[in-house]
Amino acid sequence: MKRWFAITLLMLCALAQPAWAAERAWITTDGTMAYSDEAWVAVGGVRLVQGELEVTADQMRYEVEDGRIDFIGNVHVTRADGQVSASAFTYDVHSASGQITDALAQIEVEEYDGPLYIMGDEIQFDSGKTQVTDARLTTCTPPQDAGYYLISRRMDIFPGERVVIRSVRFVESGMTLFYWPYLSIPLDPNRGTGINFPEIGHNPTDGWYIKTRYGYDGPGEGHGEVALDVMQHRGVGTGVHHVYRDQGESEGSVTVYQLRPCGESDREWRLGWDESFQMGRDANVSWKSAYLASPTGDGAYEREARVALDLSHSADRMSTRVDWEREQYWDVDPGRADRLTIHHRSRPLDWQWQLQVDAFSRRRVGYDDRDVVGYTNVLRRSFGPFALQVDAENRAHYGWLRGTSTLPSWKSRTRLPEATLTLDVDALTPMRLPLEIGLSYGRLGEVRRAFTGYETVQADRGIVNFALKPMSLDLGRLGRLQSRGGLAWQAYSSGERRVVVSADHQYRLGLTPRLSLYSNYSYQQPIGDNSPFDFDALSYQERVSGRLQYAYGMGNLILSSGYDFANRSFSDVVGQMTFRGGRGFYGTVQGGYSLASRRMSYAAANVSIRPSSGFEVNASTRYDFATQQLDALGGSLAFGVPGWRLLYSTDYDSEEGWISGDAALIRDLGCREIGLRFDSLDGAVWLEYKINAFPGDGIRLGASRDRFMFDPDSITSLF
Repeated sequence: MKRWFAITLLMLCALAQPAWAAERAWITTDGTMAYSDEAWVAVGGVRLVQGELEVTADQMRYEVEDGRIDFIGNVHVTRADGQVSASAFTYDVHSASGQITDALAQIEVEEYDGPLYIMGDEIQFDSGKTQVTDARLTTCTPPQDAGYYLISRRMDIFPGERVVIRSVRFVESGMTLFYWPYLSIPLDPNRGTGINFPEIGHNPTDGWYIKTRYGYDGPGEGHGEVALDVMQHRGVGTGVHHVYRDQGESEGSVTVYQLRPCGESDREWRLGWDESFQMGRDANVSWKSAYLASPTGDGAYEREARVALDLSHSADRMSTRVDWEREQYWDVDPGRADRLTIHHRSRPLDWQWQLQVDAFSRRRVGYDDRDVVGYTNVLRRSFGPFALQVDAENRAHYGWLRGTSTLPSWKSRTRLPEATLTLDVDALTPMRLPLEIGLSYGRLGEVRRAFTGYETVQADRGIVNFALKPMSLDLGRLGRLQSRGGLAWQAYSSGERRVVVSADHQYRLGLTPRLSLYSNYSYQQPIGDNSPFDFDALSYQERVSGRLQYAYGMGNLILSSGYDFANRSFSDVVGQMTFRGGRGFYGTVQGGYSLASRRMSYAAANVSIRPSSGFEVNASTRYDFATQQLDALGGSLAFGVPGWRLLYSTDYDSEEGWISGDAALIRDLGCREIGLRFDSLDGAVWLEYKINAFPGDGIRLGASRDRFMFDPDSITSLF
C-alpha cells in the first residue's frame, strides 16, 4: 500500500545542519522508512530536497551522525544546470557534496539544439563545481551508443558558467580526428559555442590553409578565443580576442592578431579595442577602435585606424544619441575623415522637439577638402484645434555628406526657418466639417549644379493650404468610397505664384460574394508659375486604375489595368490566377498585355509542390516579349529519404546572369551530418561535417574564394 511519510520532529532534529551548511535537507518517501543501527532506511521510492538540489532513488540509507546518505537504484540528481542519472549516489548533507559512480549527466544549454550528455566513471560535485573522471561528452541519443564523443581524463563543470575539458580528443566512429589541449564550453548563451572546429580549404589569396579557433574561459570573468592560422601564401597568423568584462550592458574586449609571411620578418598587425558600459540608469557609452598595419614590401608600413564613439541617453520625455567616427591614415594618402551624427527627441514646455544633425569633415591627401553639415530641427505644439510647427533644415546630399560623391546634382537644401500654423476646423465647429486649414511661411534655399559649377537660389515662400481630411462614405449596396483632397496657394518672394489642386479617391464594390471591384483615382495639378527650386517642382499628374478580383475555394483570379492622363497611356492589362491544390501544390500564373503595342508584354509563373515533408520543388520564371528573352529564372529542389537529403537551388537574371547555384548531398547521421556541397558561382567545393546541436558551420574541408582571417566585432564593424 502506497504511503507518504513526512519527516516528523524527530527526523527534523536528526537532519539538523551545522552552522556551515547552506540549506536544510528534507526527505520524503512513498514507500516505507525505518530507523535501524543509527541510520534511516527508506525502500520503495525516496526524495531528498536541499536548496536547488533534488535527488530521487529506489532506496536510501542515511547515516545520521556522519551526515552521509547512500542512494541506490534509479538515481536521478537534479540541479539548476541539469540532471544526472546513475545507479548509485553517495551524498554528504553537511557539505552539500557528493560522489556518483557510473553516471550520465544531462545539461541544457539555451543556444544548443538539444542537451549535452556527459558520462563518467565517477562524478564528484559540491556547491561550486562538478568534476567528472574519465569523461565522455556527446549530444547524440542514446548517449551510451553515440557516434561521436569528446573524451578527456577530467572534466570540470561550473554550474551556469562553463564546462572545462583539458587534453580532449574528438572521436568520430572510433577514430580520433582532432585534439585540443584545452576546451571551454560556455553554459551562458552570450559567450558563444566554445567548440570551434578547424577550417581546411583553399582560395587564391591564402592558397591552402588551416584556420583554427580555441575558446577559453578566464581569468576571472573573462573569456575569449585564440586564433592559429597556417596559410600557404600568406604565412602564419596568430591572435587572441579577449573579453575581459561581460556583464550584460557592460562589456570590454581587446583583439590582437599578427600575420607573418613565410620567410619575411615584417608582420601585418590588426588590433582592436571595444568598450561599452552604463552611466547611471539612463545613459550608455560604447567605444570601438581598430588599427591595421600592413607591410608594403620595402620595410615600410601602410597604417590606418578607425575609432567610433556612441553615447545614448534615454529618460521619460527625452532621448539623445551621439555617434562620432574618425578614420586616420598615415602613410598612403595621409589624413583623416570625421563623421558626427546626433539624434534628439524631447518635450520641453509641452513642445515636441526633434533634432537630427549629420556632419562630415575630410582633410586627406589625394581627396578634396570637405566640410559638410546637415541638420533637421522640428518644434511642434498643439493647443486645442490649433497646431504650430517650426522647421529649420539644412539637408545635405547623401553622397556629399558621406564623402562618396564628387559632383552630386545638388549639395544642400534649406528651410531657415519655416513656420506652419494648422487649424482643425472639424474640432473647432459643431458642424463636423472634415477640413484643415494651414498657413506657412519660410525662407528656402538650394545649392544645385549649374553646368560645371554650382549656383545658390534663395527665396521666401508663403502657403495657404485647405486640406480635406480622409473620410469614408458607406454607400450601402453601391460600395464604399474613401476620399481626401486639397487646395494650396503658394507665393514666392521672387515673384512666382501658383495654385496646387490634389485629390485621391478609393472605391470598393462587392458585385457578388466572390467578385469585387476596386478602383483608385489620383490627381495633382499645379496652376501658374514654376517653383524657383528643383526640390519644390510639381507636375500635372492624373491617373485612374482598377482591379477586378474573383475569389474561389482554391485561389483567386485578378484582372487589373489603369490609365495615365498626363502621359495619355494605358497601363498593361495584367491578369493573374493563383491555385492551391492538394498534396502541397501551389501555383501562380501572371501575364501582361500592352494596349499600346497590342501584344503581350510579359508572362510569369511560379509553381511550388510539396507532396510530403521529404520532397519539395519550387520553380519560377518571367519572359519579356519585347526583348524576347527570359528576365528571371529560378528553381530549388529538396529531396529526402531516410538518412539522406539532396538540395539544389539556382537563380538567373538577364542583366547579371547566373547569380546563384548551389548543390548539396547530405548524409544524416542522427545527431550529426556529413555532406558534399558545390557552389558553381564561387567555384567552391566543400566536404562538410556538422554536429546538429551546435550552432555554426562545423568542419569544412575544401576550396573557395577569399575569406577574412580573423573577425571579432571590432575589426569587421569598422573595416
